[in-house]
Amino acid sequence: MLVYSNSLLFLRPNRLPKMDDKFSSAKRKYSLNCLLVMKDSSIALNTKGKVEQLGIKVKQIVSSLNELGEALNKNKVDIILSDVKLNSANTTLDLYKNQDNLPPLVLFSDRDTIQSTNSISESHVFLTNAFGEEELKGAIADALKERVNGLKENGDIGRVQDTLYVRSSGKLISLSLGDINYIKAEGNYCTIHVEAKRIVIRSSISNVLKRIDKPSFVQIHRGYIANINAVKELKIKDGNLLVGNDNLPVGRKYKKELMSRKYNLL
Repeated sequence: MLVYSNSLLFLRPNRLPKMDDKFSSAKRKYSLNCLLVMKDSSIALNTKGKVEQLGIKVKQIVSSLNELGEALNKNKVDIILSDVKLNSANTTLDLYKNQDNLPPLVLFSDRDTIQSTNSISESHVFLTNAFGEEELKGAIADALKERVNGLKENGDIGRVQDTLYVRSSGKLISLSLGDINYIKAEGNYCTIHVEAKRIVIRSSISNVLKRIDKPSFVQIHRGYIANINAVKELKIKDGNLLVGNDNLPVGRKYKKELMSRKYNLL
């Protein structure tokens, strides 16, 4: 757990980071969008100003766990900045205890609440209420770093909601799953085909399918995964699939699953 307070990093005082360097690195690698979860509307608006001065888009401000759940369904975000306690009974941590694949979290609170809060994880970053620009930069950079570290355990690919995060050429890139047409395996690498670009990652095709874990992505050949929402045409005679502008082969053992998911045929 990291806690930032008025230029001091307490609980782990030996880990005071170079905040400008860390934040610049995170900002280069991310197109940053966030949600603010705060009880007090005036404080929320003030915080929104500070956050957006750093070049981070605040997609929405909410004040309860229910509103946060609805906002996550509507918005693609990279990070959540939230009060620890939203009412006498609930904290934002309650949502993180019950759901997986949520964005990284920075929590606002006072020292006493932070040190007495249950369910604190090493991956949670806390920011005391009296924070400045440097503390905000450091907290956001460390929260985003947890996602990078998480990718190390799963190769070069990870998913949060409908966003795929991949590491390619030393950079972490975010992709909307809906923008992906198909993925092609090439030895120990896979190429992700989006309309305007190709992104190469080091991963097996089985790991890519496992990490995406969405019904709209189906393996159609030992070397291909297709987004069935991008399928334009199935050529029954020659067994090819038109995905985007490319014809892809359909393996015999994968055809039944494709027909079931795309065309509801068995």
